[in-house]
Amino acid sequence: MTFNFAKTLMMGSVITMGAFGLIACGDDSGSSAPADEQPGSSASADATQDISISATNLGSRTRGIGINAEVIFSGNFDIDLSAQQTGEATDISFTAISYDVAYGTVVPGESYRSLGDLTAHQEVRFPTKMIDLGSANSAGVSISLANPALDPVGCGTYTLVVKVSAVDTEGNDKVSNQFITFDRPESFCKTSEPESSSSEDVVEEVPMTNCQVELSTNMAPGLDLATCTAVDAASAATADVIFTAANGDITMSSGNGAMFGKLDADYSVGYWPETANNRTLAYKSDFPYRAIANASFANMIESAEQIYVIQTAAGGFYALGFATEKSYEKLTNNDYSFSIKLYMPAQ
Repeated sequence: MTFNFAKTLMMGSVITMGAFGLIACGDDSGSSAPADEQPGSSASADATQDISISATNLGSRTRGIGINAEVIFSGNFDIDLSAQQTGEATDISFTAISYDVAYGTVVPGESYRSLGDLTAHQEVRFPTKMIDLGSANSAGVSISLANPALDPVGCGTYTLVVKVSAVDTEGNDKVSNQFITFDRPESFCKTSEPESSSSEDVVEEVPMTNCQVELSTNMAPGLDLATCTAVDAASAATADVIFTAANGDITMSSGNGAMFGKLDADYSVGYWPETANNRTLAYKSDFPYRAIANASFANMIESAEQIYVIQTAAGGFYALGFATEKSYEKLTNNDYSFSIKLYMPAQ
C-alpha cells in the first residue's frame, strides 16, 4: 500500500520586526507586541457557513518539544444534503481549501490580523466528497510552533482560519469558514532560558522506537514486548503475546494479562506513522484507539494491513503489525512463520 502526497510548507508574508519597531520575542516578559503594532494585514472573518457542508470534530493538539514542537489539527468536512431544499442539486463536491493564521481569537464577522498561510499540509486531490484535516491521506494540517514567522507576534492564542469551497452540479458555489484556536507557549518567547525548559509548557510526547522480530506459530510463538525477542514454544504459555495457528489464519492473545485494541487512525502496515509524517520516529499519540479491551484477535492474515495496540498488565503501551502485508509464510501442519514490526517506548 503506497501513498504519494506532496508535503508542502506554505509560508505567508513574514514582516520583520525592524519594519514595525516591535518588541523582540526574546524579551524576558515573554509578552507579544501591542495589538496596534502587530504585524500582518487586516482581514475580515467571513462567517459564511453553507448548510450543505458539515464541519465536525474541529480541534488542535500539541506534539513534540522545543524546535520540534508543532500543532496538529483535526476536523472533518463532509457533504450534508439533509438540509437541501426540494429541487436543489443533489450532487456536491469540494473543490478547494485554504488556510490563514491569525493572532488572537477570531470572532466570525469581525476583522483580524492575518499572518498568511503558515501551515504544512498535504495537497488534497479535488474534487472530493470529504476532507480530513488530521489525516495524512487527506489534508494533514500542522503548524510548527518554532516557525520564525510567529516570532514578531509572540506567544499566546492564535487561530487557524479554514475555508473550504464546493460546487454543485448546477454550478452553485458553496463555502464554509471554520476557526480553530491554538496556543503558542511562553517558552518560545523566553530565549534566555535553556531550551529544555520548554517542556514545562509544551506537551512532551513519548517517542516510540521500533524493531522487527521473526516468529512462528510452532517453534517460536511468543513475543516478549520489552526486549522485542521471540519466545520459544516451551516458554510461550506466559509470554506477553502468543501467536497460534487457527482456522487457516493466525490468532493473537496473551499469556500474562495483556489486552489488545485496533489502531483508530489512517496508518496501516506499510504506511507507518513515521513514514507518513516524514519523521525518523513515531510517537505514542500516533497510535490512537477507541478501546484496548480485547483478550485476543483472530484472523490476523485476513486483516494483514491492521496495526494493533497493546497494554500490558503493568500499564505498558506497545503497537505492532506484520512487517509487511506479505511477511508470513504457511508451513506444514497449517503453521505459519512471519515477521512482526513492534513499536515500544524509547529508552
